[in-house]
Amino acid sequence: MKKIRKIAFLLAVICCVASVPCFGPLKVSAEGSKTYTLKYMEDRGEWRFQANYPWDEKGTPREMYYFYQEIKDGDTVVVTASPASLDLKIDKKLSNLTIENTYTLAIVSAPEIEECYVLKNSIAAINGNVKNAYVYDNARCTFNDNVEELQIIETSSLMKANVTMGGTVGKASLQDENNRTLFKYYSFAPASFVVEDGNLKTPASKYSMKDESEAPAPSLKEQKKELASVMVNGRLPESVYKYEYYKSTYSDLQKAFGDDEESYLNHFIQFGLKEGRSGSETFNAEAYRNRYSDLNATFGNDWAAYVVHYINFGIAEKRNAAP
Repeated sequence: MKKIRKIAFLLAVICCVASVPCFGPLKVSAEGSKTYTLKYMEDRGEWRFQANYPWDEKGTPREMYYFYQEIKDGDTVVVTASPASLDLKIDKKLSNLTIENTYTLAIVSAPEIEECYVLKNSIAAINGNVKNAYVYDNARCTFNDNVEELQIIETSSLMKANVTMGGTVGKASLQDENNRTLFKYYSFAPASFVVEDGNLKTPASKYSMKDESEAPAPSLKEQKKELASVMVNGRLPESVYKYEYYKSTYSDLQKAFGDDEESYLNHFIQFGLKEGRSGSETFNAEAYRNRYSDLNATFGNDWAAYVVHYINFGIAEKRNAAP
């Protein structure tokens, strides 16, 4: 499976945060930009800020008036855990916005946001176009404008996100605690995207199952022709694909295909392989590709080739293709 994109803000340099399992390798904010941390001061009854992360309890919290005077295009804003709601209006473009365990509603408005992270236990409403959005675990978030790419990441089966959109979504995916991609869809119509408790509620007519910006994918006939050498009686070996596993793992397909066994197989071959879906407990083409650079260099986006290689060579070579 593809790794979660690296978080690009100063939060990265703090070792204790870097150890949290929901994050990958971290990096510092862009050179010349600043990271501002906002926190509600209960003793003062108001929000204050510091130009650093994490919050320095021994440091001096400054009045928000100065935050609005100092912030510039390309800066990072981190909103920390708070018992009070926030309505933050910024007229600058942000390189990163992170909502961190807010518990109460944080409303943030900015013209554009490059990277937006809504972490677990957070409640947020984001106004402004977002390039890349990441929503973790049980976070609840509404994006009121357009999002180019949304990733919902679950690190526990007990925590499910709730996400809605007021605008369009170019690409949306959900990854579970086992790094399985449960869905990956494209071109969501305005105000149609809804995920409730980790389940996609958007009608299928409101999104596309394929990325229209990509080069045309091989047809089902072409894919089956490439897989012919490893198929027996029109079926793939169970080391790669199991009907019951594929059906039970992906509830969105159950709605579309019911108990039509052939449709599930065809979907796996034509769409599931490149969407990062697992065909069995032991095979995920995307994970296989990402795990072995020699295969990636040889096969590239030829997803059927990974299936053929795993069956003919990978199993014997004890290569790991599990999700």
